[in-house]
Amino acid sequence: MKHILVLTSIHGDQPILDKIRHGVESNHWHCVIAGDTISKPIRSSDSLTYYSILDQLSSHYSYAKAAPTRNYCRKNLAYLKAIEMGADVIVETDDDNYPYDSFFTNRIDKIALKTVSYEGFVNIYNYFTDDKKIWPRGFSLEDIKNNIPSYKELPIEYKYCPIQNGLVDVITDVISLQNTSLI
Repeated sequence: MKHILVLTSIHGDQPILDKIRHGVESNHWHCVIAGDTISKPIRSSDSLTYYSILDQLSSHYSYAKAAPTRNYCRKNLAYLKAIEMGADVIVETDDDNYPYDSFFTNRIDKIALKTVSYEGFVNIYNYFTDDKKIWPRGFSLEDIKNNIPSYKELPIEYKYCPIQNGLVDVITDVISLQNTSLI
Protein backbone atom coordinates (compact mmCIF):
# COMPACT_ATOMS: atom_id res chain seq x y z
CA MET A 1 0.00 0.00 0.00
CA LYS A 2 1.26 3.42 -0.92
CA HIS A 3 1.40 5.71 2.13
CA ILE A 4 1.66 9.46 1.64
CA LEU A 5 2.12 11.89 4.51
CA VAL A 6 0.63 15.37 4.00
CA LEU A 7 1.31 18.59 5.85
CA THR A 8 1.70 22.30 5.37
CA SER A 9 4.66 24.42 6.32
CA ILE A 10 5.70 28.04 6.27
CA HIS A 11 8.97 27.43 8.13
CA GLY A 12 11.13 25.89 5.41
CA ASP A 13 13.71 23.20 6.11
CA GLN A 14 13.90 22.69 9.86
CA PRO A 15 14.95 19.85 12.21
CA ILE A 16 11.48 18.31 12.30
CA LEU A 17 11.64 17.85 8.53
CA ASP A 18 14.82 15.80 8.98
CA LYS A 19 12.80 13.45 11.21
CA ILE A 20 9.96 13.36 8.63
CA ARG A 21 12.39 12.75 5.74
CA HIS A 22 14.03 9.91 7.65
CA GLY A 23 10.65 8.39 8.59
CA VAL A 24 9.21 8.45 5.08
CA GLU A 25 12.45 7.20 3.49
CA SER A 26 12.94 4.38 6.01
CA ASN A 27 9.37 3.18 5.61
CA HIS A 28 9.05 3.66 1.83
CA TRP A 29 6.40 6.36 2.21
CA HIS A 30 6.22 9.68 0.41
CA CYS A 31 5.54 13.14 1.84
CA VAL A 32 3.75 16.07 0.22
CA ILE A 33 4.17 19.46 1.87
CA ALA A 34 1.87 22.28 0.72
CA GLY A 35 3.46 25.69 0.87
CA ASP A 36 1.82 29.10 0.97
CA THR A 37 2.68 32.65 -0.05
CA ILE A 38 4.80 33.17 3.07
CA SER A 39 6.43 29.72 3.05
CA LYS A 40 10.17 29.34 2.96
CA PRO A 41 11.18 26.80 0.29
CA ILE A 42 11.75 23.19 1.23
CA ARG A 43 14.15 20.88 -0.57
CA SER A 44 12.27 18.20 -2.52
CA SER A 45 13.74 14.70 -2.82
CA ASP A 46 12.74 11.25 -4.06
CA SER A 47 10.55 10.81 -0.98
CA LEU A 48 9.40 14.40 -0.38
CA THR A 49 7.50 16.73 -2.69
CA TYR A 50 7.38 20.38 -1.77
CA TYR A 51 4.19 21.65 -3.43
CA SER A 52 4.89 25.38 -3.55
CA ILE A 53 2.23 28.03 -3.99
CA LEU A 54 3.45 28.52 -7.59
CA ASP A 55 3.13 24.76 -8.23
CA GLN A 56 -0.37 24.82 -6.80
CA LEU A 57 -1.49 27.84 -8.84
CA SER A 58 -0.13 26.34 -12.06
CA SER A 59 -1.81 22.97 -11.39
CA HIS A 60 -5.06 21.80 -12.97
CA TYR A 61 -6.88 22.19 -9.63
CA SER A 62 -9.37 25.07 -9.78
CA TYR A 63 -9.37 24.91 -5.98
CA ALA A 64 -5.77 26.18 -5.99
CA LYS A 65 -6.92 29.57 -7.24
CA ALA A 66 -10.12 29.63 -5.17
CA ALA A 67 -8.54 28.75 -1.81
CA PRO A 68 -7.38 31.68 0.28
CA THR A 69 -3.67 32.15 0.83
CA ARG A 70 -2.07 32.36 4.26
CA ASN A 71 -4.68 29.84 5.33
CA TYR A 72 -4.61 26.28 6.66
CA CYS A 73 -6.93 25.19 3.85
CA ARG A 74 -3.88 25.06 1.53
CA LYS A 75 -3.33 21.61 3.07
CA ASN A 76 -6.26 20.42 0.93
CA LEU A 77 -3.98 20.79 -2.08
CA ALA A 78 -1.52 18.39 -0.47
CA TYR A 79 -4.39 15.91 -0.12
CA LEU A 80 -5.30 16.35 -3.79
CA LYS A 81 -1.66 15.92 -4.83
CA ALA A 82 -1.38 12.76 -2.68
CA ILE A 83 -4.49 11.31 -4.32
CA GLU A 84 -3.10 12.21 -7.75
CA MET A 85 0.13 10.41 -6.82
CA GLY A 86 -1.84 7.23 -6.12
CA ALA A 87 -1.98 7.19 -2.33
CA ASP A 88 -3.78 4.23 -0.84
CA VAL A 89 -3.45 5.69 2.65
CA ILE A 90 -2.96 9.36 3.50
CA VAL A 91 -1.50 10.17 6.90
CA GLU A 92 -1.61 13.77 8.07
CA THR A 93 0.30 15.81 10.59
CA ASP A 94 1.58 19.34 11.19
CA ASP A 95 5.11 20.69 11.01
CA ASP A 96 4.96 21.56 14.71
CA ASN A 97 4.31 17.96 15.80
CA TYR A 98 7.49 15.95 16.26
CA PRO A 99 6.52 12.36 15.33
CA TYR A 100 7.52 9.30 17.34
CA ASP A 101 9.22 6.57 15.32
CA SER A 102 6.02 4.53 15.67
CA PHE A 103 4.15 7.26 13.74
CA PHE A 104 5.60 5.83 10.52
CA THR A 105 4.13 2.37 11.06
CA ASN A 106 2.28 1.28 7.94
CA ARG A 107 -1.46 1.63 8.27
CA ILE A 108 -4.15 -0.55 6.80
CA ASP A 109 -7.11 1.04 5.06
CA LYS A 110 -9.78 -1.01 6.87
CA ILE A 111 -9.66 -0.76 10.62
CA ALA A 112 -11.72 -2.05 13.54
CA LEU A 113 -13.14 0.89 15.38
CA LYS A 114 -15.83 1.94 17.76
CA THR A 115 -18.66 3.61 15.86
CA VAL A 116 -21.09 6.29 16.90
CA SER A 117 -24.51 6.46 15.26
CA TYR A 118 -25.63 9.64 16.95
CA GLU A 119 -27.67 12.28 15.12
CA GLY A 120 -25.69 15.50 15.19
CA PHE A 121 -22.08 16.43 15.93
CA VAL A 122 -20.23 14.24 18.42
CA ASN A 123 -17.29 15.61 20.38
CA ILE A 124 -15.07 12.54 20.22
CA TYR A 125 -12.55 14.20 22.55
CA ASN A 126 -14.91 13.11 25.33
CA TYR A 127 -13.89 9.53 24.56
CA PHE A 128 -10.16 10.21 24.91
CA THR A 129 -9.94 12.30 28.05
CA ASP A 130 -11.37 12.44 31.54
CA ASP A 131 -11.80 16.20 31.03
CA LYS A 132 -15.32 16.50 29.63
CA LYS A 133 -14.71 20.20 28.91
CA ILE A 134 -12.36 19.81 25.98
CA TRP A 135 -13.20 20.09 22.29
CA PRO A 136 -11.58 20.92 18.95
CA ARG A 137 -11.50 24.42 17.52
CA GLY A 138 -14.71 25.45 15.82
CA PHE A 139 -16.86 23.11 17.87
CA SER A 140 -20.15 24.71 18.88
CA LEU A 141 -20.43 25.46 22.58
CA GLU A 142 -24.07 24.34 22.43
CA ASP A 143 -23.08 20.95 21.01
CA ILE A 144 -20.76 20.07 23.88
CA LYS A 145 -23.89 19.58 25.99
CA ASN A 146 -25.01 16.66 23.77
CA ASN A 147 -25.54 13.47 25.75
CA ILE A 148 -23.66 10.74 23.87
CA PRO A 149 -23.28 7.01 24.59
CA SER A 150 -20.39 5.87 26.74
CA TYR A 151 -17.32 4.52 24.98
CA LYS A 152 -17.90 1.03 26.42
CA GLU A 153 -21.36 0.91 24.79
CA LEU A 154 -20.14 1.71 21.28
CA PRO A 155 -20.20 -1.19 18.79
CA ILE A 156 -17.08 -2.23 16.87
CA GLU A 157 -17.21 -2.22 13.07
CA TYR A 158 -14.64 -2.52 10.29
CA LYS A 159 -14.54 0.71 8.29
CA TYR A 160 -12.62 1.91 5.24
CA CYS A 161 -10.37 4.68 6.54
CA PRO A 162 -7.98 5.96 3.84
CA ILE A 163 -7.11 9.19 5.69
CA GLN A 164 -5.74 8.75 9.19
CA ASN A 165 -4.56 11.16 11.85
CA GLY A 166 -3.00 10.48 15.23
CA LEU A 167 -3.29 12.21 18.55
CA VAL A 168 -0.78 14.74 19.79
CA ASP A 169 0.97 14.38 23.13
CA VAL A 170 1.60 17.38 25.38
CA ILE A 171 0.73 20.59 23.45
CA THR A 172 -2.42 20.18 21.38
CA ASP A 173 -4.54 22.35 19.08
CA VAL A 174 -7.64 22.12 21.22
CA ILE A 175 -9.40 24.46 23.58
CA SER A 176 -9.95 23.44 27.17
CA LEU A 177 -12.02 25.62 29.41
CA GLN A 178 -11.61 24.94 33.09
CA ASN A 179 -13.86 26.65 35.60
CA THR A 180 -15.75 28.66 33.05
CA SER A 181 -19.35 29.70 32.75
CA LEU A 182 -19.41 29.07 28.97
CA ILE A 183 -20.39 25.43 29.44
